[in-house]
Amino acid sequence: YSETFRQMVGSLAGSLHISDSERGSWKYQEILVWQLRDLNVGFTVNRVGRDSDGDIKSIVETAIIIPRKSDETMTHDGYDVTYEKENGELINGRYLEAENGDITLSINLEKTERGSYRVSGQFQGKAIDSQLNSATDLVGPYYQYIELIKAANPTKGEPRALSANTYIPSANPLQTITIEAQPTGQRVGDLPEYAMRFSGMKATSVIDAIGQKAVRVQMGPLELKLSRVYTDGRL
Repeated sequence: YSETFRQMVGSLAGSLHISDSERGSWKYQEILVWQLRDLNVGFTVNRVGRDSDGDIKSIVETAIIIPRKSDETMTHDGYDVTYEKENGELINGRYLEAENGDITLSINLEKTERGSYRVSGQFQGKAIDSQLNSATDLVGPYYQYIELIKAANPTKGEPRALSANTYIPSANPLQTITIEAQPTGQRVGDLPEYAMRFSGMKATSVIDAIGQKAVRVQMGPLELKLSRVYTDGRL
């Protein structure tokens, strides 16, 4: 397991060696490390920038290795690319996921001229080409992040609750989901703690001035911790 994780981190380090021209295209980058108990088991890289039209481009890359036995592991890889307008309206997205090297999800989401969303691709071995079941516009990940920071760090008063209608295809590729963030009233240091709920999953998150500093996610019998370890740029 340790050798596999070292190879994965080495691959991540290589991906961070980018040219000056490419670096200029990203407004903000961060790395978060996943832990199971005291064991580092993966990472997530978030990048945000703007395309030539001025729309906001977000990339989320995740790689996790969960040890099952002393000689057996389970891997999960994800790579999402989304575009959203300045007001947060999601324009389109490309979503890829793999389990143990086998692709389980490959989805394209496109907003049509009529304002609805179209979903196409593969989900758990089945082809999909259908309209998304959505009554309202969806918001992108950057908008969600900024709104959460504002809710947790108000200029006056206490942290407030927040909900957002968004798209996470691994939950259900043909439906939207609502992410709910509720202050618990507790603080970690001087930072507010939030209870996060979406698609049946629960998490506890600590929010600072640039986003989620630390997250605890309950995944069945396992509790995973996600901690931010590196940032570059400004949101």
